[in-house]
Amino acid sequence: MSQYSGPLVLDGRKAMTEYEAQVLAIREKTARLRELRLAKEAQAQNEEPPPKTKVRPLKNNNRVLSSSPMVSGINSRSSRLARSHQ
Repeated sequence: MSQYSGPLVLDGRKAMTEYEAQVLAIREKTARLRELRLAKEAQAQNEEPPPKTKVRPLKNNNRVLSSSPMVSGINSRSSRLARSHQ
């Protein structure tokens, strides 16, 4: 095999060097982000969880919420009639 050092070989070497530099940069960035994530998780374990609050369900009262006055008028009228016949 001959030792050819033409422009294609130099381009290939340059491309490989750039590729290796990108791989190294990605590894360093990943390691940094992993350390930040682990530190954040460790800090979260040491803190107390926030107190749980009780959530009450909304009262329904068989009403239909609508933006149209025509529809809400019909629904409120029919619900009044239904309550009066119980």
